[in-house]
Amino acid sequence: MTVLSIVVVTRNRPESLSGCIARLNGLVEECGPDMVRYIIQDGSSNSEVNNEFNALFGSYESESDSGIYNAMNKAFRHSNSEFIMFIGDDDIIRTDNMLAALGIIADNIGNYDAFIFPVAVKSPSSVRIWQIDERLRRWSMPFPHGGFIVSSAYHKQIGGFDEKYTLSSDYDYALRLLSSDPSICINSSIGPIVDFPLGGASSRFSAICENLLIRYRNNVHPFNIMRGFVYDFYRYLSNTKARQSRGF
Repeated sequence: MTVLSIVVVTRNRPESLSGCIARLNGLVEECGPDMVRYIIQDGSSNSEVNNEFNALFGSYESESDSGIYNAMNKAFRHSNSEFIMFIGDDDIIRTDNMLAALGIIADNIGNYDAFIFPVAVKSPSSVRIWQIDERLRRWSMPFPHGGFIVSSAYHKQIGGFDEKYTLSSDYDYALRLLSSDPSICINSSIGPIVDFPLGGASSRFSAICENLLIRYRNNVHPFNIMRGFVYDFYRYLSNTKARQSRGF
């Protein structure tokens, strides 16, 4: 059984996906297919995209989905690895650091349910390393999805992503997982394993409302429910100001 499956979710973004695949191919060449494989979950409705990737893979099938978390759940059903991680097509794997992470995981199969590694959060003006707090906060996303690698058995045990949430199901997933008391290895000894861009659906105002509901349904302490709401709103205002300053 392969050690790790990396799921890439994408839709109608062939340029981003091509670059992502090139980096993943480089990773597979470095460590071998017994160590890592990748799964592309594409909801593309664009025939040009499908034709391009049919030529690249020899066989490539695109299927519709009802959203990003439905796509992630579908992709998991194609996985046959000890561990699984999820990234977007614009997330950038750092090969050397990822190889180090794979070595740590392979040496500890059976010892941990999940691993958390640093990631680099990139904005147009800065790069911030997201180091993980050992206390794993509940009032906001406790770890970055790109730095989180969970055993396939444990992912299945907690039921995957709840598709009724369309913007922040990964936050709900994190809270449910932490509530089940898994054995987690938090490793900050290596550099970031993934670069991911700041922003996206999780920075929308509607995500603030969904996060509030998720905290309530996961029995987060009332003080931390309010703390998370204030944090989300501040981040929303900061992102809005940054977009306006760039003329977006």
